[in-house]
Amino acid sequence: MHSVNLLRGLVLTIVVCVSAACTSSGDTRGGQQNAVLVLAKDMGDGWPLTVPQGEVYCEGYRSAIFRADGTAYALNNHATNEGYANIAPLLKPGRDVGPILQMALALCE
Repeated sequence: MHSVNLLRGLVLTIVVCVSAACTSSGDTRGGQQNAVLVLAKDMGDGWPLTVPQGEVYCEGYRSAIFRADGTAYALNNHATNEGYANIAPLLKPGRDVGPILQMALALCE
């Protein structure tokens, strides 16, 4: 229940942040996108990645992307089909991108 409330709070924060145009940054391919900075410290034990932070954004038709250290990673099949890097090397063992994927998809709407 705690993780569900945490996820809802993070998604709400992202929606508010995007509505206020808190950040805007380009994709590594040059397209201008709204991106939201996500931090491991904000998600605590729910953070599924080995990097401490990155940006999430949506491109095209629901391509969910996570960018860290200058590389854009696919969070879903739409982004994989667009040629983004596989995020698997950044995943902690036994974890999935679910929480971060939901944040990126919230930006698609």
